[in-house]
Amino acid sequence: MELEELSLIERKTGIALPKSYKQALLYYPEALVGTEAEDFHFLTDAGEIISENLEVRVSGYFGEKWPEDYFIIGHNGFGDYYVISHTSTEFSVGFADHNKMECKLFADSLDEFVEKLLNEFEVE
Repeated sequence: MELEELSLIERKTGIALPKSYKQALLYYPEALVGTEAEDFHFLTDAGEIISENLEVRVSGYFGEKWPEDYFIIGHNGFGDYYVISHTSTEFSVGFADHNKMECKLFADSLDEFVEKLLNEFEVE
């Protein structure tokens, strides 16, 4: 991703993205390049990132108000989202599960996130 795209995401969503997330997109993990992560789990398309985040902020999340500090970075294609807290200085990822209507910690770091995604791909 380019700096211009990051600026576009911030402008369109009205959210200042954390430096850790911007760095992760600018230097996208090599292990995920060419995998389905780019299209789902750890999105690289600025338009889709904007669309996903605006949709839940306007329409809610399965009838619930979307938490203000959550920012969607990916999804699993089944209504569940990978999120970061846009107010956090560290990169950690939560998993918002629409069946349980809860968000639990998925990964403490970018490295752990990448490792978990790669393990999921091997299982599929």
